[in-house]
Amino acid sequence: MDNQHILSRSIGYSNFYLIIESEGTRIYSDKERTHHIGDISDYNYSILKAISIDDTDGHITVLLQSGSMLIGWVELKDSLLLYRKQHEQVEIDLAQYKTSELSLLIDDKKDYQLAFNAYNLSSRFYCFYKGERMEVIYKGKNMLAIVESKYVAHQVALEVKDVTIEQTIVYSTSKFNEALEQHYFNFNRPFTIIAAYPELGRLKVKQGERTGWISNSAASYSVQIEEKSDETIYSEHMNYCYIHETELTQSVVKRLLNENISLRNQLIKASEQRDRIETLYHNLKKSKLGSIQVKIWERRKKGGKKR
Repeated sequence: MDNQHILSRSIGYSNFYLIIESEGTRIYSDKERTHHIGDISDYNYSILKAISIDDTDGHITVLLQSGSMLIGWVELKDSLLLYRKQHEQVEIDLAQYKTSELSLLIDDKKDYQLAFNAYNLSSRFYCFYKGERMEVIYKGKNMLAIVESKYVAHQVALEVKDVTIEQTIVYSTSKFNEALEQHYFNFNRPFTIIAAYPELGRLKVKQGERTGWISNSAASYSVQIEEKSDETIYSEHMNYCYIHETELTQSVVKRLLNENISLRNQLIKASEQRDRIETLYHNLKKSKLGSIQVKIWERRKKGGKKR
């Protein structure tokens, strides 16, 4: 898949990049690239967001942002465009896994086998590196690694009722690292399958309020998934871009509308307060004691002006 081709069709949307640029690739304060303010290689192997894209004379220059901080304009050459996808809970097939060249570039000292034993792993982006389809894996909110898709197992949510399961070992988690007591389930009664890792052959089953993980081979039901084509990944990316930009636009409009309503309410309250003060002042002038007090205030005011 050609990143430049996809990028040219993505102009108008914000995109994310894994920065991989050679030392000396400059950051500029303007898209005409006249004022040099830094070097983008300082951000290598981090994910940055391009909030604006300029395509002039075949040179695609992006305005990059990290969190809420603007970094500047850069012409990216080697950085990887990340393809948005639905966030999926995943497991890494440790029996087959081999650390990718890209992960070694990011951190060659990390023990990835140990890192993938963690819980709450999710896949959030696709990318393509040297002809291989990769996925960006997160632990919580932090990027953990970039793994070849063939080693990534995706959890699928299901609701398949009345499934027969043979007597088997039941585990408390999908990692199959903690077996439950044999009497935890009644295998003479039907189960409901509520999730699966088809690539690993593992099912999450439920009986009443109890849940556990079993091997697919023990169930009378098998889960199959179709591998996504590159074109499907591209189409989903464009769809997520559109949805995100639409939601962002709606959020901005809603915020501006709320601010406008708030300012209008403040003006109404100020006007009502002024009207109440004027009414009290006029009522005060009508009373005998009030008229005397008003005259005293007016004399003091005039006296203050003379000074």
